[in-house]
Amino acid sequence: MKLNNTTDEEVVEMVLDDQELYRVLVERYQDKLYRYAVYLIHDTDKAEDAVQNALIKGFVNLKGFNTSMKFSSWIYRITHNEAINLVKKYNIKANFFCYMLFNFTDSPHDFWRRIVETQNIVDRVKRPITLFPQR
Repeated sequence: MKLNNTTDEEVVEMVLDDQELYRVLVERYQDKLYRYAVYLIHDTDKAEDAVQNALIKGFVNLKGFNTSMKFSSWIYRITHNEAINLVKKYNIKANFFCYMLFNFTDSPHDFWRRIVETQNIVDRVKRPITLFPQR
């Protein structure tokens, strides 16, 4: 069965009848989630663990997923939470900037708006510092 033109949400509905189809979602997201987890925690082994845990949690909780929402947002949030849990467990230095932004964001639009706002604040703080005489 070819599912190339099928949305993630449609695949989720199919997975509820045939659990083997979850592999389609794993194939679509595993590499992307891994890159995101590495970006957050800077540890490839722990990133693999975070992604594996997230994909398992996603599978276990798939019946509770609302198919009117985006699967990608849902699985990224699970991955984010798993990565941050590993950061806390192993005292890993996380990408704090991304942690703060994504932790307090409800939507991708808000996420990028917060990045721009944060960059504006950084620029405003840097500007006066450059006026101090160098020693």
